[in-house]
Amino acid sequence: HLITEMGIPEHIAEPLRIRLQLVLAVNDISLREIGQIVSSLTLANTDVLENKNKLSGWIELMIDLVIVKIAFPEMFGRFLNADVTQKDLETYIGATSTTCRETIEGEHNANYSHQIDYAFSSWIHITKNYQLSFGNKDEMAHWNHANNKRFGMLGFSPRKLPKTVHDNWLDYFSFYQTS
Repeated sequence: HLITEMGIPEHIAEPLRIRLQLVLAVNDISLREIGQIVSSLTLANTDVLENKNKLSGWIELMIDLVIVKIAFPEMFGRFLNADVTQKDLETYIGATSTTCRETIEGEHNANYSHQIDYAFSSWIHITKNYQLSFGNKDEMAHWNHANNKRFGMLGFSPRKLPKTVHDNWLDYFSFYQTS
């Protein structure tokens, strides 16, 4: 409800709702922090707020950076510099070997979460320069293809993407810097 009241555009509001559900399922985040997250997103560059044609992976990345900066400031530098560890992702969204594996030894995994797997694979994609190396060969091919669509073929290392998103969409004071 707060997201809508604060005027977050739907192309950002829906992925924000999904990500907050994941984070809140494994973390205690105050209503105040949620308000700060939403307020911070309303201050993002108008280019991303008004343009619905931005790549979904970039928008989700922006959302993660804002959530982490406010709710997990000790991890923010690692997210910004694409040095996120599996432990960070476990803390942030509950990404574990059981929540990120659809099958285990050929059997359906009741603890599997597509949304957690999706977020986990996104960050691994970024931190490992397009090279996912978990799960079976078919799973890796699926996520590599999906992530290439969501993030685009960048022409630069995906490890630079968090900093690029931050600098272009979230660095509210960069226009005051002198050259």
